[in-house]
Amino acid sequence: MRGPAVGTDLWPLVGRSGELRVLDRVLAAAGTAGAVLAGAPGVGKTRLAVECMQRAERAGLPTARATATRATADLPFGAVAPLLPSAGTSESVAGMERADLLRRFAAVLADRAGEQRLVLLVDDAHLLDEASATLVYQLAQGGTTLLLATVRTGEPAPDPITALWKDGLLERVEVEGLDGESLDGLLTAVLGGPVDPAAVVRLASRCQGNVLFFRELVLGALRAGTFVDDRGLWRLTGPLAASGRLVELVESRLVGLTAPERALLEAVAVASRWARPSSSPWPTWMSRSRSSGPGCWRAGWTGVGWCCTWPTRCMARCCASRCPPCAAAS
Repeated sequence: MRGPAVGTDLWPLVGRSGELRVLDRVLAAAGTAGAVLAGAPGVGKTRLAVECMQRAERAGLPTARATATRATADLPFGAVAPLLPSAGTSESVAGMERADLLRRFAAVLADRAGEQRLVLLVDDAHLLDEASATLVYQLAQGGTTLLLATVRTGEPAPDPITALWKDGLLERVEVEGLDGESLDGLLTAVLGGPVDPAAVVRLASRCQGNVLFFRELVLGALRAGTFVDDRGLWRLTGPLAASGRLVELVESRLVGLTAPERALLEAVAVASRWARPSSSPWPTWMSRSRSSGPGCWRAGWTGVGWCCTWPTRCMARCCASRCPPCAAAS
């Protein structure tokens, strides 16, 4: 019997008591402007921010949410446009100076809350366009809005967003991956019963604390029928295969790689370590690194062999599954 949360978009929040204490303090303090949740992609920043926003709603505070994407990154005020009046993008403001426009939009957002402070969640703030980023910074300065922003570590962000914590306006909270005990608790809550420790170890080893990958691995195994309730104990009865949705998630992390970088990652994902043949030196492009931006990987010659470091084993396996020889073999 599966737990009620299996098929829902919002899984229980487990293992985040420390972060929640910080966020509760931020919500309760009158003199704070909010917090920035920073972490690797898929680690659970948005889930934590949504929990915080729900707590604000239960406390009677007005809330709003904006999500930045790569598609809106080149559109002035693109990410926050749904929160602004239709006149905000019409001819009526076409002749306004940018400073006047920023003040007007900041006032519009503040008025949404009336006499209270608006709790505004800005998801993936590192992808904000410059105009939206500047507006968010001004809201933090104004004190009428309580901001919750999520950013990916290692990703470049607009200067106004970086300044939120550098200038001390918002408290930066580092969100790490979940440990094995927390993943066990999450899985037990989701499935509605105890889980075989060996299954937890396999899942935790594959996702390496990444909650998004963990979720997709579990859902993929349930769909495949390889994660079963065996007389009250959930067991894995087959391999953990990369589902189509999981591969798509990994593909979205690798957007922007050059053809040589992609070829290197696919090759090293198949064999995580190679010895360099003395008679055929590796081409110079095979020594690459991308410590920030899409993928966040490192690869190069170690003196013993060629190695590639991935954020999670899921990413390596999914990338390997897209390599033509491996895809044909599977």
